[in-house]
Amino acid sequence: MKRNITIILTVLLSLFLLQCCSESSDKSASEKLTKEAMNIAKKEFDKLIVHCGDYWYLKKSVLAWNTEYYKIKDNMKFEVNKEIIHETDKLKGLEWRGYIRYKIGHVYQKGTINKSNKWHNWWSPWEDESLELCLKLAKEKGEWRKIEGAGCITYSELSCQEIERLK
Repeated sequence: MKRNITIILTVLLSLFLLQCCSESSDKSASEKLTKEAMNIAKKEFDKLIVHCGDYWYLKKSVLAWNTEYYKIKDNMKFEVNKEIIHETDKLKGLEWRGYIRYKIGHVYQKGTINKSNKWHNWWSPWEDESLELCLKLAKEKGEWRKIEGAGCITYSELSCQEIERLK
């Protein structure tokens, strides 16, 4: 009888340890995937927000005839919103899905080019305007892909040469 109890306790302890190790392994894999997603997002965001001199710049085409340029001094941070992956999604090969957001806390100045291609000089927004770049990503069957139309505002690629031409 004593031997049976020892065997049962050994089996239960082994199962408990296996479960703990599995959860730890899942967490470490998830953290690795989140880092991969952040690196992909950073490469995408680096095309959109450029550092020229003392400021960062961002460009948004509002409508076909109006382009806004934002001059940003600081207060920018990454935020990851990872979605929960259900077992049925995992069986289909989904490994990671979520949003990477690059939050910009304060716009220093703003300028626009209107439909007649006329530049309106830099001016400070009347209120404390904040912006957010976001990208929805998924890793499925080992491949990363962007999910289009995920409610993210679209910004345009920008270079320091383009900013210089505005001055």
